[in-house]
Amino acid sequence: METPSMRDFRVVNSFKLADGIFELALAPADQVPLFAFTPGQFVMLHLLNADGSVWAKSAYSISSAPADSSETIKLAIKIRGEFTQRAQQLKAGDAVKVQGPFGKFILPKQASHLVMLAGGIGIAPFRSMIRAALDAQPACQVTLFYSCKTLESMAYYDELMRLGAYHPEFKPVCSLTGYAPQDWTGETGRIGAQLFQKHVSEPANATFLVCGSREFVQDMADMLKKSGVDIEHNLFKEMF
Repeated sequence: METPSMRDFRVVNSFKLADGIFELALAPADQVPLFAFTPGQFVMLHLLNADGSVWAKSAYSISSAPADSSETIKLAIKIRGEFTQRAQQLKAGDAVKVQGPFGKFILPKQASHLVMLAGGIGIAPFRSMIRAALDAQPACQVTLFYSCKTLESMAYYDELMRLGAYHPEFKPVCSLTGYAPQDWTGETGRIGAQLFQKHVSEPANATFLVCGSREFVQDMADMLKKSGVDIEHNLFKEMF
């Protein structure tokens, strides 16, 4: 398969999503239609020097769904290190280069129940998958387990709650591992077997996807295996 070439993009806007996380919206600058992608895929974002040469690059999942991406793509980026600090400083109209899409961590087709487990910024590809699944696979049940330290660091929380209220087939299970507000009605603590069994009654009929840090992904795989999930065939993983 031919490797996608780098294309000129421009920044449409950038704004804070949550503590330590921002969203970057990008549009093609070459007057060529935006590339097609599958929910869950990522792109390589290239930041430029003043002369237009590439300064550095990094991979980020596309957080917008294909149906919402006719003109722009959105990336959810956690601030950690020089690259992300520089990316956060980008302004509307600034030039970048984008290469992609890449990746096989994508929305499964014809699944009756999708169970997604996200740790921190691991929510990025799931936002794309969830929006696409609710739009194109209305018969599919989607359960999302989403763990962050605090509510302030939980990207897309309000949006996920609205989607859960509007779509009965979507169940967001959000858990805070650090400070929880006094009026918090969600879950607390790390995602474990007890929380999993509380919200997933028939794991044998589900397809599982997990995304987050290497430690989080391994912990979730171990937990699912102990809960009787066939992780060799029914678990798909992406590590950030």
